[in-house]
Amino acid sequence: MTPELKVSRAMTRLVLSHPFYGSLAMGSDVHRDDSISGGTACTNGSWIKWCGPFIDEQTEPKVIGLIAHEVLHIALKHHLRAGDRNLDKWNIACDAAINNILSDSGFELPDGGINMPWFKNMSAERIYELLDDDVTPQAWGAFIVPDASPEEMKQQEITIDQRVIMAGNLAKSRGTLPGWAEEMIRDMQTPEVNFEDALRRFFAGDQPDDYSMRRPNRKLYHLSGIIAPTTDRKGIGNIVIHNDVSASVTGNDLTYFVGAMNMLSEEMHPSSVTVISCDTRVTSVVRYEAGEAITMLNAKGRGGTCVKPVFDYIEDNSLEVDHFISLTDLEIGDFPRNPPDYPVLWVSCRGGSAPFGQVMRFKPRRDK
Repeated sequence: MTPELKVSRAMTRLVLSHPFYGSLAMGSDVHRDDSISGGTACTNGSWIKWCGPFIDEQTEPKVIGLIAHEVLHIALKHHLRAGDRNLDKWNIACDAAINNILSDSGFELPDGGINMPWFKNMSAERIYELLDDDVTPQAWGAFIVPDASPEEMKQQEITIDQRVIMAGNLAKSRGTLPGWAEEMIRDMQTPEVNFEDALRRFFAGDQPDDYSMRRPNRKLYHLSGIIAPTTDRKGIGNIVIHNDVSASVTGNDLTYFVGAMNMLSEEMHPSSVTVISCDTRVTSVVRYEAGEAITMLNAKGRGGTCVKPVFDYIEDNSLEVDHFISLTDLEIGDFPRNPPDYPVLWVSCRGGSAPFGQVMRFKPRRDK
């Protein structure tokens, strides 16, 4: 059997037996390129390239697994999520996440790939943080970050989301949509909300205490040249922020979050803001008094995600809490048995659910 026939048969089998993967494969430009680096297979989010001699060495089930592997790189947008990470290490983290999904789904994969079952059910971002910097690169299958402008990458993200949703609808109609994909598609279809407005509602509801012309509304003046009053609040008490230092939150997202918190602190006059950083234990506690600017949150951490130590710290140290915000990935297994007596907002960078409090998907709206 020629390599071309193997790949063609593999894609047909995916369509028949795994329509979610098959639909995404059929929507990609899949072609042979024996000159690709590493001599195996790769994708840039638009095309999937494979090397003939490598395919020739594989059994048909392993070619099916290889195509599914490359398809998941596209569906999970690994090339768009790389940021400023080390690409070799990021590739390994993404392969570990993908191969655990595929192994659990019964796919057979080529020999020599990344096999890290201890990272099962973890995001690529979490795995990246846990990997050593000198980890050995994978032997096959990779993604390539395209040389594209931010606008082009944003358009590709939209296109991929559309393809994933269409593939999900097809698989769901046949009763074969994987559970993890159903959750991802549900998140894609969640409408974006204005992050600052959502925080305002959490802190003080939709109605302000009063209006004041002492400081005109700077945003409205900047955008429209209209002089309008700002909301005048008496204060929102003591805020505690849980900073999940093992969460899959990018440095840019943390910067945006800190900027939003500082803006709202200036507007809503909290008595204090206490930032508690924690992975499996509380690693640092910083308190900002009224009027003090919140500095950059720590984005580095090791270990899993635990939140109970934060609530224990609050109780053990008798902290005054009027509002609690957790910036996390919600991959948490130790929620307190009983909810606290103060309002809780989970600001999640990856969706998910919590047994108490409100959950808001962190999709900050940026101008650039």
